[in-house]
Amino acid sequence: MRATMDVRFTIRIDADETVPPPTLAEFVTDQNIEPVLLESIVERLDAARVEALCGEKHAHGNGDQRFRRAGIDTCTAVTTASEHEFDLHYVEDTAASPDKSSYFRPVEDVLDFDGQNRYQQDIAATSVDLAPSLSYRDAADHGDGILLKMPSPSTINRRTKGYGSKLKQFLPDCVADTDAEAVIAGATKCHTQDYDRSYHSVEATLGEDIAEESRSLLDLSVNADWERTAADRDDVDAVTDDATVVSDVDEVSSRLLPTKTEITSSISSTSVGA
Repeated sequence: MRATMDVRFTIRIDADETVPPPTLAEFVTDQNIEPVLLESIVERLDAARVEALCGEKHAHGNGDQRFRRAGIDTCTAVTTASEHEFDLHYVEDTAASPDKSSYFRPVEDVLDFDGQNRYQQDIAATSVDLAPSLSYRDAADHGDGILLKMPSPSTINRRTKGYGSKLKQFLPDCVADTDAEAVIAGATKCHTQDYDRSYHSVEATLGEDIAEESRSLLDLSVNADWERTAADRDDVDAVTDDATVVSDVDEVSSRLLPTKTEITSSISSTSVGA
């Protein structure tokens, strides 16, 4: 006796948004179905996008279309579900401007493959999350016990730097008009492999909302100048003019905030009174 069950999934992606493959991988995992179905889903999306631009395959008159099929290439991507190989179409835009490539993958209009990176956003985020508490090498080894496939230490290092740069660009918009009434600033020294310095200084600045009893990150920098940090936070009104500064870093007291700001210096911020 044999029973056959057909299962059908319908995935809808709005025309004005792109979805990273890890989102689809999470959906597949949550349904407890084989990860290979993710490849079928992506390739179906690819085929639909190509047909929308180029017309039905082998249809009469396709040669007169602006967009023409230009071959298939295999894309490898690693998500928390598995390692995948997608056979994706390239399309030629015969009306493309001379300063732009005329070849593209239509599926990237709806799927964000995180550039040319093999390890997708979910794997990268997990490995970067492990890196601060472990070395890059230990993060790679530790992650192998969590995920099916883990990036190399050098890849984790590169992705950590990349996410750090994005955070640095995004942070000013997040802290604008925070008007923190108290600032907690500190720094720690880290080993370096650079030949021109004996260590790296990692500097963190927190803002405290006294009424809400909450803290938020105002700045996170490496080898930065405290005076530059102060100017950047002042430009976006992240700190009030009469904020109190709590820090055990010598140069913070005179350089983090304008001189009219009240300064309170202490070895431990938890022991500072009102």
